[in-house]
Amino acid sequence: MLAAIEALAERWAGQREERLQRTRLDAADFAALAETGFLRLVVPEADGGFWRSLNETGPVIIDAIYRLARGDHSVALVASMHPTVVALWTAAPPAPAEITDAFDAQCSAVFQSALDGHFWGTIASEPGSGGDVMRTKTIARAVDGSTSRFTMHGAKHFGSGSEIVSYMITTAKPEDNEPPGIFFLDLRDQPWDGTAGLNITREWDGVGMKATQSHAVMLDGVEGIPFAWPGAFEHVGPPVATLGLALFCSVVLAVVDAAMAEATNRLSGKSLRPYEDVAWAEAEVGHWMITQAHRGVRNVIAGNGDEDPALAMAKAKTGMATMAESTLTLVCRAVGGSAFSASSPFASWHQDVRALGFLRPPWGLAFDQLIEARQTNG
Repeated sequence: MLAAIEALAERWAGQREERLQRTRLDAADFAALAETGFLRLVVPEADGGFWRSLNETGPVIIDAIYRLARGDHSVALVASMHPTVVALWTAAPPAPAEITDAFDAQCSAVFQSALDGHFWGTIASEPGSGGDVMRTKTIARAVDGSTSRFTMHGAKHFGSGSEIVSYMITTAKPEDNEPPGIFFLDLRDQPWDGTAGLNITREWDGVGMKATQSHAVMLDGVEGIPFAWPGAFEHVGPPVATLGLALFCSVVLAVVDAAMAEATNRLSGKSLRPYEDVAWAEAEVGHWMITQAHRGVRNVIAGNGDEDPALAMAKAKTGMATMAESTLTLVCRAVGGSAFSASSPFASWHQDVRALGFLRPPWGLAFDQLIEARQTNG
């Protein structure tokens, strides 16, 4: 599977100039990725997939996303949402006895969807939430008093993979003032024009990660299926956050690797001015440190180390994104003013790593969590 992903990424890398100018995703890319077996990575072996545990399979998923991102990091970013989301079911601990049957049935349906070639994503962020998906204002309205059918009503944004993935999870608050819960949307035959409860209010126009279709939408009657383990976020959230942050780190490293490789080619044999030479030397140091941090990420996911994995990943993702932004700035200084041409890959890469810094969690929420963890742990 990794060899197939490597071959696919190499083909995409050969189209780099065209791909860096894209502002939309291509469904054919996701069909090709599904054919490699990628979607089976987060399906348990007992259900026909490759998943054994976070420690055993997590490093493989990290490698898969890294290789994929070397070919097209917008596709890789959207694809990384799939294992992150499906891990809500795959990595969950045993459910309480009273909901075991319902939860197992939902797990089977989710796993089968992945085996059938369907991608999962997320559209949980909301304006004004600061990135905290549990601070939702979206209302989940029961259909005719049902406990299994709800309609969603509220604004969402940063829905990476909109119009491409088949399913998306979101969060919403039931009308009866219960705590917010997790729901998922079946989008396989869903129009996005407002005629059936889902309307794109703003297409993604970011200057970074510009081909991810991270649209803003209004949910106004689209049906949402509740997660079959009510109130389980505290149980299923940590492993999901751990894996998701690790995968974002892989995308960060892949972008920096690509920039460093291209800059090395351009600067080879060139006589650098002192300013350029120092900038390049500092960029090499930054690249080295980002690479070491990613190795640490892989080790933590593999179960090596004493630190809480979720906290370690929060530090790693925040630190790597910070250093990637400064490293790409240095690369651009070494390359010169041409790096900021709209047709230059460096301009795209620089904006992409900046955008990744704001991604789940954005800077403000990331540091809130780090400070809270430090205070909690004394």
